[in-house]
Amino acid sequence: VGRRPGDSPFTLVTFADLTARPKPGYFWGLQPAERLGLDCIGFIARRENWYPAASVARCAEVVRRVAKPERIGYGYSMGGYAALKYGRLLGLTRALAISPQFSIDPADVPWDRLYRSHFQPELHPAMRVKASELAPWAAVVADPWHPDDGAHLRCLERLEGVFPVVAPFLGHSAFWLFAGTAALDQALRRVLDADAAGLRRLLRAWRGGSAVWCHIVGGAALCSGRGALAERLWERAAALGVQPAVLRKGRAEALLARATRLRGAGRRSEATAAARLAAAALPDDPKVLIQAGQFLLLLGDAAGAEPLFIDALALTGERNATAHIDRKSTRLNSSH
Repeated sequence: VGRRPGDSPFTLVTFADLTARPKPGYFWGLQPAERLGLDCIGFIARRENWYPAASVARCAEVVRRVAKPERIGYGYSMGGYAALKYGRLLGLTRALAISPQFSIDPADVPWDRLYRSHFQPELHPAMRVKASELAPWAAVVADPWHPDDGAHLRCLERLEGVFPVVAPFLGHSAFWLFAGTAALDQALRRVLDADAAGLRRLLRAWRGGSAVWCHIVGGAALCSGRGALAERLWERAAALGVQPAVLRKGRAEALLARATRLRGAGRRSEATAAARLAAAALPDDPKVLIQAGQFLLLLGDAAGAEPLFIDALALTGERNATAHIDRKSTRLNSSH
């Protein structure tokens, strides 16, 4: 746990996501806190452990002692879970949780397979978030259409004190709506005022001017078959500064997702065309070539898959690419 004293009338208590790790003089959220002059305390985990209850409890007394009476919890994903779970323990008065989990215990969320490998029963004997553990007012920002985040959102919004703020089509990347010091400052002002409606309006206003939103939603549009809309969104993303290489990768990923959807609907010829377009969109990326090739194999198009594998081998070296292909084949064969 780190601290950055500041002049703000409240303390921002941050919780890092799954990937951040402790470093001297660093914690998640420190940079915007410095720019805004915020009093800030930052929790950061040493590994993907979802902030075990006993560890947070050991820190709680000193956090309550040094924090200002008004305290906002702020976290993303694993950190969003902690901002909710430990609201009452840390004396938080507000919380802003972005793409949080309700739990990763398979007994609580049997439908979520993304994070269950990180669940450790000995660290989380009662993992699900309870209403009695929340700060008095908590905003949960998530994509309601994302298979996992949407399901977690529906579990959380049943709890008294939780106010859902939807971020449609952003998947697990809703955090990018808050990127930038000014955006976070405006969001925190709404949270301080317990203004969920104002926070929703703020996010809606940001979408059209967010390069990341235009990029991600363009991919969602293409995946659903709305190609013209995707192109308009990607043109907007490019104008807002998204690099061409990022857009090409997004296009390839969206085409692969589109191929999967078409195959599931029994539209095999269209799925084959989408997989070929994905390879053509990013011909210098061996991972995309291998994914597209494996997809074509599933559709019975071995002749179309072979040149993609040959190109992938040429790009990465035979040994590495062959190992990747073999592992991928094993997974596909076991799941189909």
